[in-house]
Amino acid sequence: MQIRLFDLDHENPEKLWRLFREVYGTDENARKRWAWEINQHPFKDRIRIHIADEEGAIVGMTIRLPIQLVTDDTEQHAEFAVNTMVHPDYRRHGLVKTLYRQAIEEGNLQLSKGTMPAMVRQLESMGYHDITAPKTLVFLLSPFRWMYQKLTKKNLVFPWSRTKNLPHNYALIDEFTHIPEEVSCEARLSSFRSTKYLNWRYKAIPHRKYECYAHFSGTKTVGWFVLRMAGTTAYLVDLSWIPAEETASNLITAAMQAARNHNAIKMVYWGTLHTLNQEMKRHGAFERPAVPGFRFIARNEYWNEFRWENAHFVQGDGDYDYL
Repeated sequence: MQIRLFDLDHENPEKLWRLFREVYGTDENARKRWAWEINQHPFKDRIRIHIADEEGAIVGMTIRLPIQLVTDDTEQHAEFAVNTMVHPDYRRHGLVKTLYRQAIEEGNLQLSKGTMPAMVRQLESMGYHDITAPKTLVFLLSPFRWMYQKLTKKNLVFPWSRTKNLPHNYALIDEFTHIPEEVSCEARLSSFRSTKYLNWRYKAIPHRKYECYAHFSGTKTVGWFVLRMAGTTAYLVDLSWIPAEETASNLITAAMQAARNHNAIKMVYWGTLHTLNQEMKRHGAFERPAVPGFRFIARNEYWNEFRWENAHFVQGDGDYDYL
């Protein structure tokens, strides 16, 4: 068996589809998402697919999507794990560990999400560490409706409720434009969100629907946030702002009103940045226990000593596939 990189430019992805069919019974969703996840990715040339090749048949794989980080005015590169799977006939032979170790050897900072107990044990045995913020923050946007729903299992919608304009000049947008490089949210480390990346992540994605909002100063975006609705729950999926021109407080207030406009009863947020979490609490958010699902491993000792509460990562909608 050979552990190697799949050649995106010259190999037929049909070999990957066969593995999807063996693992999931179908490759339909994989084919639909491939065009978006791989072919349309803003940094496609840096995507790496580690495979286990058994005489020409792919029996295991794990994909690493590139993540561009900004820290202390310098750029750092990381990789994010997605789509890890092993053919049923080749399980319990340590293939996942072998593939992950290959990725670690060839890359620097490795990031992974996921809470499946078996995968958590695998990651821990390989030396992955939990990133901070094991708590979910919850905003009760309508305590009365929340209590009514708890007691009756029914949703209460007031007939006189109406959509209100968002405060602080935020508005719903069809696409992201003019995202400046200086967006930092007062964090020492954050994932670089270019205009192209944000439109790929939230507007072009084929299997989820997001609501994106922005505040402009002239043509420049000075603050933005993303919501995903699931029934009466709004997930605050992503957010950022320019500290010199916008505040976290304004952004949170606008996000809460946008969620209410969708008749949300509560808004849920999970993020690592301590100062932002404290600001969320000042706006009424309270903590709920959550299973830590965000981990890292790195060969560079810098990351092992880094204080992750100073980093800005968001896992607001439970989407374990992407950052």
